[in-house]
Amino acid sequence: MNKIITILPTTFKNKREFKELRKDIVNSHRIENIIDLPVHTFQPHVAVCAIILQLSTNRPQDHFWKFKVENDGYTQNKRRKKKEGENDFDIFWKFKNGREEEKLKYGFRRLAIAEIKEQKDYEFTLPPDFSSLFKPPTYAEQLAILEKEKKLDLQILENWKKLKVGMEERVEKIKKRWNIQELAE
Repeated sequence: MNKIITILPTTFKNKREFKELRKDIVNSHRIENIIDLPVHTFQPHVAVCAIILQLSTNRPQDHFWKFKVENDGYTQNKRRKKKEGENDFDIFWKFKNGREEEKLKYGFRRLAIAEIKEQKDYEFTLPPDFSSLFKPPTYAEQLAILEKEKKLDLQILENWKKLKVGMEERVEKIKKRWNIQELAE
């Protein structure tokens, strides 16, 4: 099995001028991974968006994995000082051969080859992932929401009672003013 790992501009994933090359890669090679790098990766020399494309000669495949590095283990500025703790590359290496559930849990995204072939430009892109914008509330948060809802319902009932009493008083004043015994329905 032959492998190649190359660094390319991010525009390689979707710019029309790379269409034929992407098409050839999809049809003739196995895409192991695409790794999106942070813009400051090559600082202090240049700020550029880039990807790592990992290919092999193994075929066939029905999907490949995309992984976005946000924390590369260094500060995101020109000085690029090493940061302590686990970074996204550590996570990538830990889970790159893991089960699908693990990969999805740790930020990998799955791209289907069939979907890429369906696109006229063979783009290596995904629709935006909005799943991180909504996280289901915990049980405690659900209880707090229900408690707030109960308080609001009680306020509505109290205001309704006041409104009803106020309306009844207004009706009585109108009846008295115009000397009306009963209102027609």
